[in-house]
Amino acid sequence: MRSSSRSRSRTVFAAPAQTPRRHGVSALEFVMVLPVMVMILAGTGDYCRFASTSIAVCNAARGGAGYGCVQPFDAYTESRFLSMCRSRVEEEFSGVPGFDPARLSVSISRDGTAPTDRIRVTVTYPFETVIHWAFLPSSIPIQRTSVLPMIR
Repeated sequence: MRSSSRSRSRTVFAAPAQTPRRHGVSALEFVMVLPVMVMILAGTGDYCRFASTSIAVCNAARGGAGYGCVQPFDAYTESRFLSMCRSRVEEEFSGVPGFDPARLSVSISRDGTAPTDRIRVTVTYPFETVIHWAFLPSSIPIQRTSVLPMIR
């Protein structure tokens, strides 16, 4: 066997200096980010509820005007016509969670005279936010108007 004149040297690494322990850093980050995430989630939920209620108000106004444009009425049948038209609006709006018919405002009018008369239905409903935001009112009235020509 040949002996090698080269000696194998071993590199010895020094032990790393003690690093400070970082226990709880992720918990602290979670605690700092959690309120921001909850506010974003609540804001998204309120916005989605507002959009849904706004669409329901628009559909209710359109449904009432749709009923009114095909139902002829005169001075004798006007009270029945108005109550039926309002019930159509309430029926269309009843799918909204938390719907309160007492807070629903419906205005029905006839514009013009025959044969170019139109039915105008205005629906107003107050939207209540879940969280009372500092920069928004807690109650926002949503109002939509639908005008359709009388067909009959």
